[in-house]
Amino acid sequence: MLDAGVYLPPSAFECWFVSAAHDDAAVERVLAALPAAARAASAATSG
Repeated sequence: MLDAGVYLPPSAFECWFVSAAHDDAAVERVLAALPAAARAASAATSG
């Protein structure tokens, strides 16, 4: 996600919040980064 310019909360116990300050482009950036991040996480945890 960081490689795609999406900065995650520093702790697994923190929530993600969307506010009026996030425009459509910001939301689209996060959505576009998710598939690659999911594949990387899957590869890191697979046998």
